[in-house]
Formats: sequence, C-alpha cells, structure tokens
Amino acid sequence: MYKVIKKHLILRSPEAGDVNSLLAVKNNREAAKTLAGNNLGYERSDIEKWIDYHLSNQSNEICVIEYEGLVIGHVGFYNLDTKLKCAEFGILIGLPAYWGRGLGKLVTNEFINYGFDILGLSRITLEVLEENVKAIAIYEKLGFRFSDDGYKTVSKDGVQKKIVQMYLSRNQFNNV
Repeated sequence: MYKVIKKHLILRSPEAGDVNSLLAVKNNREAAKTLAGNNLGYERSDIEKWIDYHLSNQSNEICVIEYEGLVIGHVGFYNLDTKLKCAEFGILIGLPAYWGRGLGKLVTNEFINYGFDILGLSRITLEVLEENVKAIAIYEKLGFRFSDDGYKTVSKDGVQKKIVQMYLSRNQFNNV
C-alpha cells in the first residue's frame, strides 16, 4: 500500500531501510506508556524480523507512517479475517514530538476507511488503555463503541492498567 494523506503524510509498506527509524519509534519509553501491550527493548534484528513477518503475513496489513520524510510510527490491521470480514486495528505514533498535531486522527480515519472500502471489512476491533483518553476520544468520534466483552489488564512499570475493547461496524463509521 502507498497512500498520500496530506502533502507530507504518507502511509506505505515497511522497507528494510526503515529499521533505524522503527527502532526509535518502537523503543520510545513515552510512547510505550500509551500502548495496551508491553513494547520496549527491541533490537535491530527484532525490527528486521518484524518487517519481514508483516510483509509476508497475509493476516496483517501494516504500513509505516511517514511524515515529512521521517518514519514516526506504524498503523495496521492484525488478525485480518477475509471470511468473517473483520480485523483488529492498531496505531503507534512513536515520537512524542509529533503528538497533538492531528496526525493520529488523520491516519486512523484513512486506515479505517481503507479497511471498509478496499479490504471489504464489516467489523473492526481494537484495544486501548482506559487512561488513553485522547485516543478513545478519536475512536469515539469515528464511531467506535465500547465492547461488552469486559476488559483485560496489563502491567506497566509495575502498575496494573485496564485495557478496554472497542468495535466499529461499517454502518457506525463516521468518516471525518
């Protein structure tokens, strides 16, 4: 996939040349605090394997987020099921200097649109830390709803954090 969202904002498939940038993105301690999983301590070989895995795995659709020529994160659909027409959504803007610029909202909107219109998905799910209110506000604006499936917890710096699950169907999507 290659998609220009705005003049300097591009979604594209990851490449071998992205390893150093993705190391910085995926190992950023501040960004890791906002994620539902534990995502620190990657080494160069881990990122090389991550790129190879996502380029060869048909059940994932992953793009790097490039802004003004710099890889600042990644976005994707995971566990993509073409028969059930569903997938899990995830996004990481891993460089805090790019937070608060509306880039996450733009990328999320564009990628969700891509999932429904191009991939033919009918349902998209995600998990988010309950305390990540900025992300939740974006998801709700796009039409995501909280799931009744309960919640999970994850340990972050020795503290248990609540992870909530959200879902979006095609007819709920508010393309903004």
